[in-house]
Amino acid sequence: MRDIAKRLIKERSGATAIEYALIAAILSLVAITGFSTMSNSVQGAYENQGAAIDQTRARYE
Repeated sequence: MRDIAKRLIKERSGATAIEYALIAAILSLVAITGFSTMSNSVQGAYENQGAAIDQTRARYE
């Protein structure tokens, strides 16, 4: 495995492949973090709407 990694680093195309793999990994981490944050925001919005509906319904019962 180390021999393959050393050979890839020495070769220009191997270095480019490693660079693209690192870029893809970083973009994946950013996307996962963004989706996680967005899902928490959406969940909070739905919870707020549910509470507002419950309060309105309680007034008219």
